[in-house]
Amino acid sequence: MADYVEEGNSESRADFLQDLLIGHQLGILRVANGATRSVVRQMNENEDRFIARIILELERIGLITAANYVSQQPKVERVIKELSRERMQSWQESKSLINKEMVALAIWEATWQQNAVRRVLRDSPATLAPFRTFSFPESSVKTLVKRTPLRGKTLDDWFDLLAANDTAQVAQEIRLGLRDSRPITDIAESIRGTPNSDFSDGISARLRDKVDGVVKTAAVEVTQSVREKVWVKNKKRISGLVWSAVLDEKTSSRCRGLDGRVAPLFGMEDTLDPGLPRLEPPTLRPPIHFRCRSLVSAIVDGILPRQTSYEQWLTKQPADVQKDILGPRRFRLLETGTLDFSKLFDGPTGRPLTLAELQVREGFE
Repeated sequence: MADYVEEGNSESRADFLQDLLIGHQLGILRVANGATRSVVRQMNENEDRFIARIILELERIGLITAANYVSQQPKVERVIKELSRERMQSWQESKSLINKEMVALAIWEATWQQNAVRRVLRDSPATLAPFRTFSFPESSVKTLVKRTPLRGKTLDDWFDLLAANDTAQVAQEIRLGLRDSRPITDIAESIRGTPNSDFSDGISARLRDKVDGVVKTAAVEVTQSVREKVWVKNKKRISGLVWSAVLDEKTSSRCRGLDGRVAPLFGMEDTLDPGLPRLEPPTLRPPIHFRCRSLVSAIVDGILPRQTSYEQWLTKQPADVQKDILGPRRFRLLETGTLDFSKLFDGPTGRPLTLAELQVREGFE
């Protein structure tokens, strides 16, 4: 993916690296979106088979009424146990897929980050330390993805938790549906969703949204871990980091309060200016909540990068770059003043709104 930054347009090496990082965040979001689509596509394929299996098994049970529910309950529970086992297997397949996606993302991030730091540090005076390459074998990448904490749990832990909650909800929906003598198709639709709502009102759709949040947050967590490993390797030039929050009406109060705070690199001695505001604890890193948009920039040769919002960064880019990032329609809406930049995102989540959602919210044709 293009960096969208021309060398020589930045005021310092720290500014140059920050400009590269801001543009790179878009690449990370695109990769995360692609990973989510891959997982959801796999889930949807498994869902088709699962719903067919539900209908088949419930038809075999026959009519359940309030009068015979107790006597039929052992049979019902055996069927639910088999269906739950199949549902859990689907989740295991999704977990395996997302781990592969995150490993690929980490390898890509290591390559990108090293190229970026090499560009920033090249042509330095001979008195300064040169760029140092970071070796990152695939076995180490897999370990990092497995062990990187994500809001107190690993990626596998989150998928196991989602799987357990989902499977329990599906089992209970089947159980209550049979007890109340609801039609089998009604039970199936309560799990999958109804066609009239584009399948957005079922148990599965609600879980898909949570999967999206976990994957996007994991992408930030994994890339941040890899990024700092590259920086630590070049600790003679990169002495610390500074928190950079996206400051707009969607920014969480905690991220807003952390903006501009500094910390030494992980495991390194704090040699930064004692007058600078500190991150507490100094190991605090994005993401600090689901779908967190904050990033950390590097302090290069003792110089802090200037504070730059994503909107400020984007408006400095050529028109063709803005069009590539926003898409032709969104670009025209901003260029003509039809929409303000902040209107392009959902307030609570910071998620970019689709054109259909923008039309509904803002009423443009």
